[in-house]
Amino acid sequence: MILSSPLYAQTAISLPEAIKLSQDHAYGVKSSRTDSLSAASDYRAAKASRYPTLSLSATSYYLDETQEITIIPTNPMEIGAHENYLAKLTLTLPLYAGGRISRQIDIQRELVNTKLYGLESSKLKNAYLTRKSYLNLMACDAITRASESSLERVKSILNDVQNRYNVGMADSLDILEAEIALLKAQNKLDEAKTTRNNAKSVLSQLLGFTEPTNWVLSENAPTPNLDKYHPAIDDSAAIIRPELKQLESSARVSQKSVSLYKANLYPSLNAFGTYTNGKPNNNMFENEWNDQFTTGLSLTWDFNLGGKTFRNIQSAKYKAKMAEYDRQELQESLLYQSKIALENLRQAYRSYISAGEEYQNAVQKFRLAKEKQKAGNLAVNRLIEQEDDLTSTEQLYEASKINYYIYETEYFYAIGSELIYGGLQNEID
Repeated sequence: MILSSPLYAQTAISLPEAIKLSQDHAYGVKSSRTDSLSAASDYRAAKASRYPTLSLSATSYYLDETQEITIIPTNPMEIGAHENYLAKLTLTLPLYAGGRISRQIDIQRELVNTKLYGLESSKLKNAYLTRKSYLNLMACDAITRASESSLERVKSILNDVQNRYNVGMADSLDILEAEIALLKAQNKLDEAKTTRNNAKSVLSQLLGFTEPTNWVLSENAPTPNLDKYHPAIDDSAAIIRPELKQLESSARVSQKSVSLYKANLYPSLNAFGTYTNGKPNNNMFENEWNDQFTTGLSLTWDFNLGGKTFRNIQSAKYKAKMAEYDRQELQESLLYQSKIALENLRQAYRSYISAGEEYQNAVQKFRLAKEKQKAGNLAVNRLIEQEDDLTSTEQLYEASKINYYIYETEYFYAIGSELIYGGLQNEID
């Protein structure tokens, strides 16, 4: 009978899957989505202003005294009634509003676009944070693997020194140095694991996981190839950040507000139909229940003698200019940010190439040092130094590889590229 403990499979999560999970969990994205839904409801409410409005009102009151007309001295006639009841049903249809309704609809439609761009901005920022956190965990995994390899190499050195000590080819000092090196390697591995666990907890929070131990990363970092990526940026046309579109939409809202305030200079014309039923209804000489139906037109024209409308128009024009200046400032800032991100990416690629060469040299040097130590031509402490150098260069090499993709993420975010939502295999056509 073979006894075995149960194995719990861990879920492998790719980078696009992680971004999708983070988008579903992010409260900032949820808030922006709710805000866009609110703007859509406001837009539909503005469109509904074109339709008729039906209003119902009802009043009831009692008069302790009513007016009287004395025709016969002994029999005065009351005008009206002590008990008054009136129900009114009015249907109003706007015929002409000086453009107020259409301008308000245009503004609300543009506000919907503004909120949608805000939602895209929240998604982009969340994808940026998630992608960097995912890559940071990948780097921690790589450093942890390098630390594990270092521990195994030091164990092999200690085992070899003990064997040599048993046959009189090494002394106790060699064993002590190897044991100290083993302790340092174990400490470095523990530190790497702690850093990795912390990075995994950060990513778990972004993904909405309460348990950070039941999933692993499935993404593998391919060999960086700068030649396939990132053409040089010569103008702002390459910047497609939603924040720019959001400011452009805000500027259009301000421009349409100018037209809305100008519409206040014109009158409003409404058609209406009213049905009333009550006692004594609209005839003050009656004291009976009756109903009436009235139709007509209503013209309203407001004049503010203090120049309020003209000042509102001027204020809206200034706000439109402010929104345009904000857009131009952001566009200029993003252009420089993208250029800086591109230069950092190129430098990260050069660092990766350099770190790879150093790592290959360290591997070769450690192999030669190990052969010389076995032949008795190299002290144990020198071999340990070579191993420590190999570990450092290996960690630097692995980190530089992931660092390239971190700077790639910075570049994607700077220009607003959709590639930020994908994996590490993306290429720009």
